[in-house]
Amino acid sequence: MAFGELIESLPSLPREWEHIRYGVLDPRVERDVAGRISGRVNAVLGVTSCSLLRAISEATCGRGDVYLIHPSDEILNVLMDAVRSNGLTNVDVRRAPLHRLPAENRAFDTVFFLLQLHHEGDPIIALREAKRVLRTDGRVVILEAAGRPGSAHSISALDVPAAKNQIETWLSRAGLRVNATSVTTNGFRIRKGSEESSYDPITVEAVVDAGPPTE
Repeated sequence: MAFGELIESLPSLPREWEHIRYGVLDPRVERDVAGRISGRVNAVLGVTSCSLLRAISEATCGRGDVYLIHPSDEILNVLMDAVRSNGLTNVDVRRAPLHRLPAENRAFDTVFFLLQLHHEGDPIIALREAKRVLRTDGRVVILEAAGRPGSAHSISALDVPAAKNQIETWLSRAGLRVNATSVTTNGFRIRKGSEESSYDPITVEAVVDAGPPTE
């Protein structure tokens, strides 16, 4: 489900954030992403749906904490309303650029990038910052979309293999190594009025690479 009515009060929402209003993510993708949590203290960078946020909150073992971080004040207001209305008591919402996260070194068990990384001016810098705040045995989990070149909602790639290759290149240059990848064909849809477009979500799980970053 999308955030829907929560952001109807934001008529000037930039087009690249329309997936928050109109996006529908397949439940299989949500289960796959939330199932990759590796501990009790986790960071969510970007946002897709209330149901995915709830799934991550519930999967964060018992009294664990989820830090929902986004650079936009407008989006943060929406997120805070969503957190309150869904009773997500273990979710803390914070504003920060993703290249300068408000956390100490090795603070998180899992760092999620949810349809957010392709919006970053330099994804490698954002990933290096994620690596800084990631515990040694933690995971970075990236959710991106492919299938529609040039779309504001998807990674700029011609097809799924090209998108996967782009993500793997970013990770390698940030000193992270791919651990697992999954693709769900047509698993993400943008429904706006009578128009609908579909995308292929790619979930990439990565861990800290023991070797030096690739320049």
